Amino acid sequence: MTTFATMPLRYSADPAAMIRFLTDLGMARVVTAGADNFATLVAGGGGRVMVHSVQGADATVTAGETVLCFATEDSDEAAAHLDGKGVAVDVWDESYGRQAMAAMPSGGAVWINEEMADLYGYEGHAAAPDPDLVVAAILPTEDFDADRAFFQQFGLTSDPGADEWWEGMRSGGGVVGLHRPEEGWAPLTTSDDPRYRFPRIHLGFETSAPLGEVRDRLVAAGHPAEVVSAPEATKVHVTDPDGQVMEIHPVP
Repeated sequence: MTTFATMPLRYSADPAAMIRFLTDLGMARVVTAGADNFATLVAGGGGRVMVHSVQGADATVTAGETVLCFATEDSDEAAAHLDGKGVAVDVWDESYGRQAMAAMPSGGAVWINEEMADLYGYEGHAAAPDPDLVVAAILPTEDFDADRAFFQQFGLTSDPGADEWWEGMRSGGGVVGLHRPEEGWAPLTTSDDPRYRFPRIHLGFETSAPLGEVRDRLVAAGHPAEVVSAPEATKVHVTDPDGQVMEIHPVP
């Protein structure tokens, strides 16, 4: 059975600091390379995050930008699964394994990263992540219907309580949140190569732990965090090492 895990890709000016931040939050390294210039990390409640130095990025991105990717066990099986559902997919070889790309209704491209069977010089780690933590990729979209139908092909289902501004879609592998765009949100990275026109997202998390405990743990590790109460939700706001304000919501 083909499964997909939500895996936001963060382009960072200081990947080592970003990786430390994510481990302080409760994620665990799965694969790293170099002096923490690259890492894939896993959350115990579902989802992954990949951190990549903005230096040498193939897409036209700036430090702190995050784009949407997925992870799967076998890219060829994933491509066959999606193709059978009418999703256009390309597959090719990378140095670390097979890679796939699915075309979104918006015109962007979602990369599907195959889990490494051979580390090819990367370093593997035994992961022991916080089981309370879930990765959330917040995607600005004007067309909820088209994007909902797209992500349903990846096995994501909608949470109850959706409205015109927000719809959470989840599986055992994390969350994709459809969010009506706000001022300044740009939908896609720019590139002459369509493979690198990624959907830009906001990286967020959900937790089943008390929000006060999450805040205290982050503050103790040196990260500015606070619990914020708003009409729509109570959440933790924390500024990550790339200067991005990240939201951590209770698991619904």
